Amino acid sequence: MEKHIFRKESMNTEIVLSIVCESLSYARSAAEDALFLLERIESALSAYMESSDVFAINSAKVDDMIKVSDYTMDCLIESAKIYDMTLGSVDVCNGAFFLNNKNQASAENPSRISLLIDNENFWVKKTSEGSLDFGAIGKGYAVDVLAKHLEECWSIKNALIDFGASSILALGKDENNQDWKISIDGKDIDLRLKNKYSIASSGTSVQGSHILDRNLAPVQEGKKISVIAPTALLADAFSTAFMILDSQEIDELSALYDLKSIII
Repeated sequence: MEKHIFRKESMNTEIVLSIVCESLSYARSAAEDALFLLERIESALSAYMESSDVFAINSAKVDDMIKVSDYTMDCLIESAKIYDMTLGSVDVCNGAFFLNNKNQASAENPSRISLLIDNENFWVKKTSEGSLDFGAIGKGYAVDVLAKHLEECWSIKNALIDFGASSILALGKDENNQDWKISIDGKDIDLRLKNKYSIASSGTSVQGSHILDRNLAPVQEGKKISVIAPTALLADAFSTAFMILDSQEIDELSALYDLKSIII
């Protein structure tokens, strides 16, 4: 079978779908549907689109109630789990810092938002000042949703989803019936992703000191870590967490959650 490649700009980067399928037209239809789904996810999770759920939450006053989409509610629920799993090192509620200081980190009195959520009725109540930023998990979450959609709705068994080279997930095999070979920063490395596994990378070289340690200080400049995990969401989150945690914590969490890290 042949590999068909489809590209689209999203979330300030490029997503590339490589689909192994006999029919180009079928692969194109599946890719277009998946990319339309990605637009819906971005329209809910973006902190910069004025029509998004996250923008509405961030703009709301304390005690305001906001109706949100299922994607936003999913991310809120997953982000609470990630906070615990990463020992508090990945916190989407610190958006007041991240959104204002992507390139010039300054952690003077950042406001941490707090929310009450009604997951059955999709309501969110803002209970303190601050902002959400799903930057540490958003791409990984989107990649997992797209992979599930391609597999369950289009019966696509072999594909590679590459979201800006920072969040990559493999389905099945490549066109040569091999595990998918991936690259980091455009460089081929001796690494192949097994079915349903993902790799994500975090660092400071592109966006500057946008990652805080647990003392709310920027992490070391020039550092970059890639993490392989059973889901794109976990890979995305732990690639950020491992920029912050110490070596013993990294080893313990890697064993607990089936993770492998690569320091670049």
